[in-house]
This record gives sequence, C-alpha cells and structure tokens, in this order.
Amino acid sequence: MNEPIRFGAIGGGMATYLQAKSCIENKSLAQLIAVHDTCELAMQGLYAGLQRVDPSLTLDLNSTLSGFLARDDLDFVCINTPPFAKLPLVKAVAGAGHNVVVEKPFARTLAEAYEMMHVCDEADVSLDVISQHRFDPDVQRARDIISHPDFGEVTYAELGSYWSRCQDYFDQADWRGTWQGEGGGVLMNQAVHGMDVLAYLLGGFDLVTASASARDHDIEVEDCVSAEGRFLTGADFDVSATTNCHEGDAECLTFVGEQGQLMLRNYQFIEGSGLYAGPTIEPALARNGVVADASGHGGHFRQLELIGRGVRGEHAERVTGADALITLRNTMMIYYSTMNGSEVVEGVNSKFKPDAESMCSYLK
Repeated sequence: MNEPIRFGAIGGGMATYLQAKSCIENKSLAQLIAVHDTCELAMQGLYAGLQRVDPSLTLDLNSTLSGFLARDDLDFVCINTPPFAKLPLVKAVAGAGHNVVVEKPFARTLAEAYEMMHVCDEADVSLDVISQHRFDPDVQRARDIISHPDFGEVTYAELGSYWSRCQDYFDQADWRGTWQGEGGGVLMNQAVHGMDVLAYLLGGFDLVTASASARDHDIEVEDCVSAEGRFLTGADFDVSATTNCHEGDAECLTFVGEQGQLMLRNYQFIEGSGLYAGPTIEPALARNGVVADASGHGGHFRQLELIGRGVRGEHAERVTGADALITLRNTMMIYYSTMNGSEVVEGVNSKFKPDAESMCSYLK
C-alpha cells in the first residue's frame, strides 16, 4: 500500500505536533490533514510550528467538533487531549464512525478504559493506543533477543524513569498534578513510556509492593514512586520513577536472562551494556513492512503507518485497547500498593487520597 494515510487530531498541543513532525521528517505515508481544538490560538501555534518543519504543509483547522467529525476522508482520529477529556471524545469520534486512536496514558482508570473499548466495539470502529516506543528499532530488536531460546528465561527487569518537571509545569493548568485531571502523577504520565515497554516485552504483573510520595512539588499526585514485584512470567522487577530530577529526561531499562542481558537508555541499546546471547535477529518492523528511520527515533510515524495499514485491512502490528490495558493494569497495581502500604496480588485495595480512592475502586 503506497496511498497516503490521512488522519485527523483532536488537540492542538505537543502530542499532535510530535506525531505530525515525526511523519513529516520521515516522509511517512501517514499525513495529518485536519485538527480540531476549541482554542484557535493553539491550532494556529501548531500550524506555525509544523510549517517550520515543512513550509508546504496545508492543514484544515476546525474549532467545531461537529465540523471536524463531518469529514469522510480520515482513516482515523487521534485524541491528543488531557486525560480527563478523553472518554467523552472517544464517544463522539466513535459515534461519528471514525476509527479511534488515543494518546497515552490510555485512561485514568480501568473503568474508563473498559468503557472506551465497549464504545468502539458497539460502533464497530477500531481502537488503538499510542505506544510509539514499542516500534523503536532497538525495542523491536530487544523483543526478538529476549524471546530467543539462547537468551534464556528472563529472570529480572528494571525500569528507571527520570524526569525533570518544575512547579511551573504543574501550575500552567489547574488539571495538572491532580487525580481528577490526570489520574496520577509521574507513574501515569511520564513513566508510562517505560511501563508500556515493560508490558510489551514481559506482560502483566503478578504481585507488587510499592510506595509513593509528593516530595518536591505542590501537587495532589506522586512525583516519586518505587515498586518491586514479580511478573506473571516469574521474572522479578524493580520500577523507580520521579519528576524531581534537575535537568533532562531519561528512561533506562534492563533485562537479565539466564544466558544474557541487555540495557536500553531512551529506547536505544547502551553500547557494551551487556551480553546479547543468540544471533542478531532482524526486528519485526521488517515483517510489518515498515522501514526503520536511520536516526533510530520517530516511533510515532511507524505506529501511525501501522494503524493506517490495519484499518485498511492489511496485516499490521497494532496496540489495541486490550494491549494497552495490560500497561494500565500494571500501573494501577502499583497505585493500589502505594494506597494500601501492602503487597497487591493480581488485584485490589484502595485508599491513597480521597479522589484516588473513588477512582481506583473500579479495579476489579
């Protein structure tokens, strides 16, 4: 398939910019052609930023949702809004017959996620969740390596998610740093990248013990979290995440097998970081017919192309609502342990802060 994949986006902020920029810079078949935001200024800023990347870009900017959804030339619509706004927009987009793509985090609660999945099933449209780092070349290669018999069973995995967020970041919007607005703190909104790769490569958690706190910011949610536990596969894990770093962002992942180990920093192999047992295996990107870009970055364009291929009936690796649910469930298990101060085994507890308690009671 060489026909352009045309998509629209709801939200004129950074997520839409990064998706479109990735597609432009990598000369992708996926093309952003329409944007809806109730803020004209946001859309104009987005358009100006993208025109600096590609001066020939044209983009339909629509401040009315009904006008945006009336288009019949969109392969799918990306919902790139704050977490609290996603569910009603999923209902509107699916109700208009468009395939739905939700930017991570998928949902604030499992109940929201299940409702999104149900709404899309009832409307007979697809539901994908943006998880672009799954499609980074070294993550794909890591998947092939750790699943190879020569690597042996994975016995241990570690995620360190280190982010810098100043108080001004949280103060710029009243929904930031709140349970109702974001559904969580660093674990839900920044470490979601690494949590998703863990779920992609090793699956769901079996048990978790965790603690969390808000140490350096005036916010409701956590800015520091640590967890340890075990995957359903039997592998042990440690997760640590914070937005209290002074500069830069870094995601570090380690996987230890019986006969090998590997480490990723920002989703690229760390040279000399370990022994890669077994043969070098071409990443699954080739099997999907998507060429990796030379820089090793830009996973958005890869995933958006795969979504487009999938909605047109081609075989393509997707991140469905059910796939993203594994990441969300792992996240909620950590939150439940921090709320209870005890181990969580495949499951439930409650209590952290009042808003969190009512929201997290949906975990079943």
